[in-house]
Amino acid sequence: ATNVPDMLNGDDHYAYVVGYSDGTVRPNANISRAEFATICARFDKTQISTGSNFTDISGHWAEKYIERAATLGWIAGYSDG
Repeated sequence: ATNVPDMLNGDDHYAYVVGYSDGTVRPNANISRAEFATICARFDKTQISTGSNFTDISGHWAEKYIERAATLGWIAGYSDG
């Protein structure tokens, strides 16, 4: 579910910025790399991911988004993984 308002088509409109569990968006706060990767990865509706070679994201809440953004070449990690 994307919580798309009734007047919009859910297939063509998607929430790229979801916000925090407390209902805030925090527009004046800094954005983390994971949050940025998540927003970018949500732009890709194919949702492809081939996994990643990152050694420090296993179990992270944004793991699938980081992997997708890396698969698409939108982000890259350090040479040590």
